Amino acid sequence: MKSIKLMFLLLFYCMNIFAESEPATLQKVEIAYVHENLGETKLHFPQISGLENSFVEQKINDTIVEKANIENLRAMAGSGYDSGTNVSCSAYLLGDEDSPKILSTLTNVSGRLANGRNGHEYIPLMFNLESGDIIPSSELFLENAGEKLDDWLYENILEQSTYLDIENALPVPLDRAILTDTGVLIAYPVDTFKFLSDTSAAFHFYYYEIIELLNKDNVLISGIDILKLSDKKEEIDNISKGLLPGVPNIIGSSINEVTKKYYELTDSESFLSGERYVLEAPEFRDIYPIVSSDSDTISGILAKRMSIGGLNIGISTKEDCISLLGEAIAVLPLEGASASQYYMPEGELSIYFFGEYKLMLSTDKQDILRAIYIEYEGESAT
Repeated sequence: MKSIKLMFLLLFYCMNIFAESEPATLQKVEIAYVHENLGETKLHFPQISGLENSFVEQKINDTIVEKANIENLRAMAGSGYDSGTNVSCSAYLLGDEDSPKILSTLTNVSGRLANGRNGHEYIPLMFNLESGDIIPSSELFLENAGEKLDDWLYENILEQSTYLDIENALPVPLDRAILTDTGVLIAYPVDTFKFLSDTSAAFHFYYYEIIELLNKDNVLISGIDILKLSDKKEEIDNISKGLLPGVPNIIGSSINEVTKKYYELTDSESFLSGERYVLEAPEFRDIYPIVSSDSDTISGILAKRMSIGGLNIGISTKEDCISLLGEAIAVLPLEGASASQYYMPEGELSIYFFGEYKLMLSTDKQDILRAIYIEYEGESAT
């Protein structure tokens, strides 16, 4: 009898040991968006879930709400004062999919701001997911980054702009930068440098454009492979859906709706038999929606800067393109007037098909990739 009891005790002990040794099921860190329509006030902001430390999770979520002035906007709407404020936000989890290190958010506020005045404001934030603390953006850059970005902005934007008030454009506010899945976004403070639409200015850079200015010794940057934040294979697969990395899904949309949301920077210009639109929003710098002459629907996107599937405009070669995508279905020469019509340099145009979409890669006479054009072909694609 004693031996039977002993066996049961031993079995019970072993079951407890095995139960305690089973690995805990880790929750996946996720972003969920909260949508609230309070009359004319529209609130759209992210909240994070799945962190092991619930205190850190709550700290981050509370900070997002606080910085976007959400509680005050709710209170005003509830008291009968509808500010008509529109709050929207983009959020990015950066690092390993199973163990992200950083949460970046870019809140876009138009209407009544936290300072009590009406206007437009970007609120860029980066959070350390271990501590919940805000990461100082200036830590992302090398010491000479500010000077080099000032030079770039002056040479590429300010010197060529006769229509912008550039008094408050320099220095570039490196303390208001965030990392995204495709690059770095820098947003100006409220009531400083603005675009023509009276929105605060902001600039987006793909990582390959700005990599030499980033402080790779920074603990957080060194802890993630920023050049692998996006899935390169997925970027190529997404071409068949009309999607380009870092660019909103606009093919098939009305150009009137798109310009209402992202604003025109200058008048549209001719492109083949249609129009090329120049937009203000940071994600559309040197990236143009294309509309055919017989429609108001966006049929394509022309990119003069882009990183897709490991191909980088201005750096990758024709050989790199072939290595990644294979031989083109057709290669057309681009000379003189035809190059001007395509808004591309003289050289060659390599054509590929991805489902219902045509991809055209422009390489110059030195075989350097200079532009990417994607166009919806519908049933005509093969």
